[in-house]
Amino acid sequence: MGGVDRQREGGGPGSRPGAILGMEENDEVVLATASAAEERVHEVAVNRLRLQACKERKAVLEAQLEQRRLTAELAQQKLKELKRRQELVDELGGGPKGAIDRATLRDEEAPVPQYQPAHGDYRLIDERL
Repeated sequence: MGGVDRQREGGGPGSRPGAILGMEENDEVVLATASAAEERVHEVAVNRLRLQACKERKAVLEAQLEQRRLTAELAQQKLKELKRRQELVDELGGGPKGAIDRATLRDEEAPVPQYQPAHGDYRLIDERL
């Protein structure tokens, strides 16, 4: 009858003393490992979302950069065109360096003023008068 008593106490043939305690320790290790794995899976998921957000932000910034580059290129072309036009106006004498009145360039029907000396001063004579 001693064998029955040993089985109740956790002993007996083929049993290890403290086997239940060891299983509890293994369960705790398994649970801790599973918990750590779940945390790591969560971290990986969060990092993937962050990476995706960063990729989207990068795409937006690259699009903005391209837009600014194109805007700067267009502005440069407009500036060149304005400079070319100013050079043409200057060559025609209508610019700040020229002697032709700007109104004459705008309205071809405007009379050309003539200057005639009279008593040492110059007067504007308009042909329409």
